[in-house]
Amino acid sequence: LLELLPPLAPRYYSLSSSPLGPNGPGSIEFAFTVVEYATPSGAKRAGLATTYLAAIAAAVEAGPQDHVVPNLYCFAKPTPSFHLPEDPATPCVLIGPGTGVAPFVGFAQHRLAQADEAARGKLELYFGCREEKTDFLYRDSLEAAVAGGALGRLVTAFSREQAEKIYVQDRLREDGPHVAELVLKQGAKLYVCGDGGAMFKGVNGALVRWK
Repeated sequence: LLELLPPLAPRYYSLSSSPLGPNGPGSIEFAFTVVEYATPSGAKRAGLATTYLAAIAAAVEAGPQDHVVPNLYCFAKPTPSFHLPEDPATPCVLIGPGTGVAPFVGFAQHRLAQADEAARGKLELYFGCREEKTDFLYRDSLEAAVAGGALGRLVTAFSREQAEKIYVQDRLREDGPHVAELVLKQGAKLYVCGDGGAMFKGVNGALVRWK
């Protein structure tokens, strides 16, 4: 039976670190959401890759154990079109709700190492999640990037902390003239990473309004 089954498809995760970052080129970081759900019959199911990774992360966090943490075999899938501009003076607008924020943490590390503040174009990040206390991924890193000057602005949207749900596309509508000025007049590059469904359509609608 095992010989007849196809191999599992690889899982792809965006790196949230830069080779120019504080940990150097020999270390990588990434974020993932542990998948857990119930089937129509009520049976509980868990994502294969994310559950496995979460168990390894918990073992590492717990410190030295009798058992050995298994090796992870991974490979890189280059994304030639998704990287910072070569000119570090180019401003960028980054839109990354949820785990979509991961690559932009690496962007901030990279931009910080690229040039000194006088020659560094600002990155503006729009980040959204359900609740600030439980879902604000990389908060310390992002706030440090603001303090260090790599991020010019960090705009957040917490969708479940008020009666009316607020998403990153709502923040973009509020900042429409400012974003249009950056992209159309200052030559800023715009990046979107995250859910390719409703969020992408909402962001596109908010941006098209100001084109």
